[in-house]
Order: sequence, then C-alpha cells, then structure tokens
Amino acid sequence: MSSRTVALRNLQKARAVTDPRTAACGRRHIQYEVALQFAVRDWQPMTADVVMDAVFWELKYYNRRPSASHYQRVRRAMERFAVRDKRLPGRGRPWVWRLKDEILSYPGGPEEWWWGYKHPFRQSAMDKYLEEEYLNTTAITKADQTDEPK
Repeated sequence: MSSRTVALRNLQKARAVTDPRTAACGRRHIQYEVALQFAVRDWQPMTADVVMDAVFWELKYYNRRPSASHYQRVRRAMERFAVRDKRLPGRGRPWVWRLKDEILSYPGGPEEWWWGYKHPFRQSAMDKYLEEEYLNTTAITKADQTDEPK
C-alpha cells in the first residue's frame, strides 16, 4: 500500500469526523454530557459554557485555553438536542440553548426521553412489568391445559 493511499484514507477519516452530518464520531461523551446537563438543570435553557466546563474540565485544571475545535464539538452536540434561543448581552455574547420541542413534548415528558437516551438497550420498568405479567398469565394457562395424572 502506497503512502498516498494511506494519506487519502486518513483524509477521508478526518473529513468524516469533522463533518456535521455524521452521527457521533467521537462526540458520544459530549452528547451524553449535554443531555445530562439539561436533565440536571430541570430542562431549562442554558449556555454551551456549562457543557464546556463539564466535558473539558482538564483544560481549566491545567490552565489551558480551549481551541476552536473544542467549541465546535460542543456546538455540534448541542444542535442534536437543542435549538438556539437568544443571545446574552456582554462579552462574547453566548447563545442560550433551549431543548427541542420534540423532546419537551415526548410522551411521558423529557424524563422518559432521558431514560431512553441514557439506557438505549434497557427496558423501561413498565416494559418489564408487562412482560412479567404476560409470562405469568401464559404460565398459568399452560399449567391449566396440561392434565397430569395424580
């Protein structure tokens, strides 16, 4: 394999990671933190700075400044769950993000949406209850159908 082929493959990977249309591409932990910060703040609007502090805490710890790519990654993750609402006055004029209407109007409320997002492969408590009820009723009917000699 030539070095040109390897370079082109690396370029394609880099474009896939920076393309805003790609789903997660290394931003899963940021997306999870965005959803978590909305849940902690009782689904109220917030700025992206809250997520920046939670995700990139090591930058503050080591007294480093975040780069443009840090802000870009957080902004792309915020766009998945929220829409820009308004700008605050003052230095930097940060955007205030509010949760999307489809999440706020989710059946069962945003708490139910959060449960499904946090545990995508787990069953909800209601699903488990209904499944147990179904298994119990089918077990009873099967026991009634089998007539074992005594």
